[in-house]
Amino acid sequence: MIDLNSRLTDAYAKNVIRGGQQTVWTGGLNWYPNRHFRIMLDYSHFIVSRSMQATNTYGRTGNSVAVRVQAGF
Repeated sequence: MIDLNSRLTDAYAKNVIRGGQQTVWTGGLNWYPNRHFRIMLDYSHFIVSRSMQATNTYGRTGNSVAVRVQAGF
């Protein structure tokens, strides 16, 4: 979890960033079919809380999946 807001003393200053809060849950699997190859699968679910900016008034959620094959000789 990360806080994307700036913490300035004046809440109405022009350079205050109100980015909200982001939480990410991640998991992964690795499979080694032999000693030269590795196959990796990663899954992430992210939640971004509501922000005061006009471009992100409702927050966002989403998922990502990544697959990678690695060969080493």
